[in-house]
Amino acid sequence: MCKNESKTWLDRFPTEIVHEIFDYLSPNDIFYTFFYFNERFNTLLLHPQCHLNYFELPSTDFQFWRTIIYTVSSKIETLIIFDPSIWISLNIFSNLTSIIIKSSSDWTYLQLELLFNRKHFQRLHTFKIIGPYSIETKFILTKVFHPENVLQIFHYQPMIHLRYQNNFRDLQTNFHLHSLILSLNHFKYIYQLIQYTPNLKYLNIQLTNIYSFNREYDLSNLMKIKLEKLYITLRKEEEETKTSDYVIFETDLAYLICFIRTFSQSLICLSLNFTNSDIDSLESVLIDGEKFKIQLLQYLEQLKDFHLNVKLSSYTTSRHSYKILSIFETSFYFDHHWYFGINSYYLYSLPYKYDELYEFDHMKCMKFSDRTLLQSKPSIWFKVKTIRLVRTEEVNIDDLIQSCKIHMPYLQTIKIRKYYRTDSISLHGGRNRLQLIERNSSKLKHKRLLHNADLSLNTVTCVHLTGGEIEDEIEYLFKVLPNLTHLILENTLLPPLNSSLISILQEKVQRLDVMFSIGPMEFIEMSYMYFSNVRYAQFTFNLTTNDSIIDIRSKLIGNCLKNLSKLINLKIYTINPKFFSYGDKAAFEPLVARLSQYDIDKNYKMIYIRNSLSFHKKTPVHDRSSISFFHDFLLTSLFIVLSSTIVYYMK
Repeated sequence: MCKNESKTWLDRFPTEIVHEIFDYLSPNDIFYTFFYFNERFNTLLLHPQCHLNYFELPSTDFQFWRTIIYTVSSKIETLIIFDPSIWISLNIFSNLTSIIIKSSSDWTYLQLELLFNRKHFQRLHTFKIIGPYSIETKFILTKVFHPENVLQIFHYQPMIHLRYQNNFRDLQTNFHLHSLILSLNHFKYIYQLIQYTPNLKYLNIQLTNIYSFNREYDLSNLMKIKLEKLYITLRKEEEETKTSDYVIFETDLAYLICFIRTFSQSLICLSLNFTNSDIDSLESVLIDGEKFKIQLLQYLEQLKDFHLNVKLSSYTTSRHSYKILSIFETSFYFDHHWYFGINSYYLYSLPYKYDELYEFDHMKCMKFSDRTLLQSKPSIWFKVKTIRLVRTEEVNIDDLIQSCKIHMPYLQTIKIRKYYRTDSISLHGGRNRLQLIERNSSKLKHKRLLHNADLSLNTVTCVHLTGGEIEDEIEYLFKVLPNLTHLILENTLLPPLNSSLISILQEKVQRLDVMFSIGPMEFIEMSYMYFSNVRYAQFTFNLTTNDSIIDIRSKLIGNCLKNLSKLINLKIYTINPKFFSYGDKAAFEPLVARLSQYDIDKNYKMIYIRNSLSFHKKTPVHDRSSISFFHDFLLTSLFIVLSSTIVYYMK
C-alpha cells in the first residue's frame, strides 16, 4: 500500500467530486493513474464497488498491473480479455459473473480449455465474444449449450459458419439462456440452435442471407418458446468484396414471416434491418404496408415496438416513393403509433432505432407518414451514431452540420461515398508526381477560408471516404470537426502536397485505415508526409503474387514503419485469403522478405493472425509513458473534467 502523504491541489477536492471525476474514466484508467498517487486515493479506489464493475485484463506492462489485479480481484465482476497470451488464473476472481473476449488474435484449443474448464465458467451469467474472427465455434457452442452451466446471456459476434448437421450433434438444452446475439451464415440454422433454449426471451441474429431453398422447416420445437424480442439484420460477410447487395425474394420472406409468427403470442418487439439487401419490386411485403399488416403484423397481438429499415432499388424509390409511404398512412399504423419515413432509397420506421442512417443529406429531402413528427418528436434521430451520404456538389455542408447538431447529438462517424463512376480513378496509379505538386485551380472556387464556429460538430471523431478524392468541400468538413482523429480511406486520392489540407491531416489523424487494390501511388510514396501524427494504421488490400505490386506495398509498409515516429501498431489485412491454398504466414513471406532492408525487427514485433500481419512497436518493460497514447492526454482531460465539475458544484 502506498504511504505517500503529500498534499496536492487534487487532495483538496471532496470525495463527491473525486467520484464525479471517476465516472468519466474506465476502471483501468482510474487505477493506472491514481492507484499509487497517495493513501487517500488508494482507499477511495478499493472501497466503492461502482468503479470495479468491469476490468480489462491488460496486455502490456503486466508487471505494474500484477499487484493491482491481485488486490482488487475479489471485487471484479466483469473481466474483459484482449490478448489470450496474457493469462491469469480465473480462480482469483471469486465474484466474476461475466467474461467478454475482445480479441483479433487466434485462440488455441489449449487456451480455450483453460477458460472453459474452470469451475468459474459454470458460474458465469454472461459470456461475449466480440471480434472479427470465429474462435473454435463448435467447441464453444458445446460449452454454452450445456445444462451444467448457468449462463444467461451469450453474445457471439464473429460469423458462425455451420454447414453440416454434426455441428449440432453435441449440443444440449440450456434452461438458463434467455438472451442470444449471433451471426450466422444462413437463417436455417437458427431453427436448430434455439430449440436448445426453451426459456429464450431475447434473440438478435445477423445473417448473410435468408435463402429458404423451398424447404419446409419443423417449427414444433419452437412453439413453446415465449420469445419477447426479435432482431434480424442482413449483413455482408467481412471478406465480401462485391458491390451489389443481396436481393430478397418473396418466397424467402414467406418462410421468414412464418418463423416470426411462431412467437405471435409473446413477441413485444420486432426489428427488421435489411439495408444490405435490395427490394426491387413494389409487390414486396416489406414495402407494402397493407400486405405487411395482413401477412404478419395483425397476428402479433402483443407487439408494441416495431422497427423497420429497408433498402429499395433506385427505380422503385424514384418512381413510387410517395406511393410506398402512403400505404403506411393508415389507421392500423397510427393506432399502434408506428410511423415511417422515406429518404432517397431507404424506408424506415420512426423514431429511428438504428445506429446508422443511410443517404442522409438534409431533413427537407425526407418524407414522413406523419407530417408533424419532426416538430412533435425532435429526438427521433437521437440513436444515430453514423450517417452515410453520397458526395455531390449540391450538398450544403453548413445545412448538413446544422441538421446533425440539432437532431443527432450522439453522431460519431460520417461516411461519404463518391459516385461509382469516379471510384475507378484511384485503382490505376493515382496522380503522377507533377499532379502531386500542382494544385487543381478549377476547384478553388468552392473553397471556404472561414467557417462559423457554431457549426462545429464536436461529437464526430471518424470520417470514412469512399472513391474520388479529398477535395475542397471535404477539407471544409474536416475543419468543422474539431475532434476528428480517425480517417478511413477506401480507394480515395490524397490531396496535392501544396494543399492546406495537409496540415489538418497531420494535426488530427491519429488512427488511419486505408483500403485499396494496387494504388493510389502517392499514398505509397508520400504517406508519412500526410499522417505524421498517426498512432494506429491499418491497410487492407488483395493478396497477389505480382512482384512489382509486392515491391510497391513493401515500400508503403517500410516507409510508414521508418518515418511515422508515433506509430504504435500497423496491421495489414487481406480481402481474399480464401483464394490462397497455403498458410497465412506463407502468403505474407514475399512481402516480409522485402522489409529486411528497413531493420524493422529492432523496433517492431511481427504477429501473424489469420489473414493479417501486425507490426507492434516494442515497449520497454518499465516505460509506462509509452504504453498508450491515451495516457499522454489523460491529465489534460482530467483538468477539463475538474473545471466542469467545479462549475457544476458552485451553482
